[in-house]
Amino acid sequence: MEEGTFTTLLERDDIRQLVRLAADCRVNLYLVGGGVRDLLLGRPSQDLDFATEGECVELPHRFAATVGGTFFWLDEERRHGRVVRGRGGRQASYDFVLLQGDTIEDDLALRDFTINALAFFLNAPARGLLDPLGGAVDLSARIIRSCSPSAFADDPVRLVRAIRFAATLKFGVAPPTWDQMLTTAPLLEQVAAERVRDEFFKILAVSESASFLRQLSEAGLLHRITGQGSGCCTFVEGFDRVARLERLAAELSARFPIDHERLTLQLAVGVEDGISSSSLLKLAALVGPVAADGIDALSGKLRLGNRSRRMLRLLCQPRLPVGLLIPPERQTTRTMYRFFRDEAPAGLELVLLSLSDGVIPLDVALRFVEYYCHDYDSEGGDLYLSCADIMTLLDTAPGPLVGKAAALLREAESRGMVNSTGEAEEFLRKKLLTNRAPIG
Repeated sequence: MEEGTFTTLLERDDIRQLVRLAADCRVNLYLVGGGVRDLLLGRPSQDLDFATEGECVELPHRFAATVGGTFFWLDEERRHGRVVRGRGGRQASYDFVLLQGDTIEDDLALRDFTINALAFFLNAPARGLLDPLGGAVDLSARIIRSCSPSAFADDPVRLVRAIRFAATLKFGVAPPTWDQMLTTAPLLEQVAAERVRDEFFKILAVSESASFLRQLSEAGLLHRITGQGSGCCTFVEGFDRVARLERLAAELSARFPIDHERLTLQLAVGVEDGISSSSLLKLAALVGPVAADGIDALSGKLRLGNRSRRMLRLLCQPRLPVGLLIPPERQTTRTMYRFFRDEAPAGLELVLLSLSDGVIPLDVALRFVEYYCHDYDSEGGDLYLSCADIMTLLDTAPGPLVGKAAALLREAESRGMVNSTGEAEEFLRKKLLTNRAPIG
């Protein structure tokens, strides 16, 4: 399998070009780390890492020019650069960095886990896989094992990364490595919050993350990541809530046969870089109802952006939104419109969380989801009357009154009360006549 794996790699046009350029530059070039691991696992990878023996700035620049890519430095001082080619889902990246140590074996010994301490010498393919620490055996055994006794002290973010790899690869952590993690867990406090957040959300992105969140807690890491509580018992209910959510996500096609594709897309939406709607929903389930100041503290700890922070506030609010408490027989398009308007951008996620928690029955959730997917327009699209039209109709200058009129018109159009320009004008005229305080 190994021989065939690397033969396929060497037949790729981009790799052939890179090997040729390395020979021209007289530089020894190794494919290292996750790219080798994923090749051995048969997992397609668009992100490859290369280590050069001796400095050669010329190589990545020439490679970028050859394949029509772009080169930039990630860390110029350490001579760590990247070439990116393609766009969107077809984008590929190639990282170049100097060997750490005098030899490739020295470099691999400094890495995090044995399954990443693998290399392939592109200048001499006949040498085959370079595996001084037995990473291939651990791959076969599906084990995460640290490369050295100092692996976690050297870079404590590896504590979270160990469980991230266990989650994404469905591997187990070797007992001696687990013991190392228990001893060094306090070192996580030394790591930049952004690095911890990125690893944490990669765990939340896994379809069955609940058991790995539990592992984070058992390793003494979860409360250091979130700032919530200080032991596994703090999150027991949260683990169960996340597991229920994940079961619901797996059953969307059965529960919502008409709209499950839209729901799946909604959950996959990126709220900010590396953070999806689904991951925030799981985080909310994990920490449970929390007051606004608690959510602000959590958001600060995780360095969340404003949109993620707002979503988390809505998802973790201590009381169920009024819109979901209205008895089914009294639910109308008006009440559902106002619910999604008031709970934006987390309305649909709130419905799913409430269903998962057993707070609302499936028939209510179906009604809200159907309305959201087929009738609700959060932006209002192009209203029948523009702001200029509204100002002319109301004989008013730009100001709050115009915004209030547009909001009322948007709600009326969403509810089907207004279906033409004439009806929009009549609607606002009536509002002027019937409201003692016009429009407001």
